[in-house]
Amino acid sequence: MLHYGQAEHVVQQRQQVLLAAYLAHPERFVQGQPSPPSVPTEVWINPPQPNPQSTQEDLGYQRKAGQRDIGGDVSISTLMKRDKRLCGSAQSPVSLPV
Repeated sequence: MLHYGQAEHVVQQRQQVLLAAYLAHPERFVQGQPSPPSVPTEVWINPPQPNPQSTQEDLGYQRKAGQRDIGGDVSISTLMKRDKRLCGSAQSPVSLPV
């Protein structure tokens, strides 16, 4: 609604509903007459990251000097060698459901 310019209209409708509820049952509103929340200045589903690499770096997957990026096609053994914390020791067997 904010993106389509309908936010003020929705806030007015909410105010009418809240006022009607307050007038019908004022004992339910111990803090006085309610008001709708203010219109937000920004609305995001996924806010932009300041540095897109920060997520991978925070996980400990940054490349070291001279190291190749292995890309998206990674085997389980490669992952086990790469991060022993997630899979136990690199020698432990992994059984996958068939």
